[in-house]
This record gives sequence, structure tokens and C-alpha cells, in this order.
Amino acid sequence: MAASSTPNIDPDEWCQLLAKRIHGLVETSPLSRKDVAAAVGLTPDRMRRKLRGETRLMITDVFAFARVLEIKPSELIAV
Repeated sequence: MAASSTPNIDPDEWCQLLAKRIHGLVETSPLSRKDVAAAVGLTPDRMRRKLRGETRLMITDVFAFARVLEIKPSELIAV
């Protein structure tokens, strides 16, 4: 059996990495944080909690952020 080329990463660590990546993109977006949150379908407070890792990012959140930030989901979630 061939070894996987996918790095082993803890799911919680991966979620934190993804949240940090999204947070960086939100910060550099020409849209305000409030506008990004609204476009994603979250309140600014809920978005803040998700991007700080206080609540779990769902796959629907990831796809919504990718759409709003105009990035392919595959680029966003790549390890």
C-alpha cells in the first residue's frame, strides 16, 4: 500500500489554520468586516467567534467565505 502524500493534521488544528487563513483574507478584503459577515450570512459577532475558533466553521461557512472573498474553495482549504 502506498503512503499518502496528504500530511497528517489534527482536525482541530486544521480548523484553526483555516479560520486564521479566512481571517487574513477578511482583513485584506476591500469589504468591511460587517459587509463580509452579511454577505456570508453571519452577524459580525458570529463571524468573529468562528474566525477566533470559539465556534466551529462549517463547510457551508467555508464555501460562503470563498464565494464572498472570490477565491476557489479548494485554494482556501489546501493544507
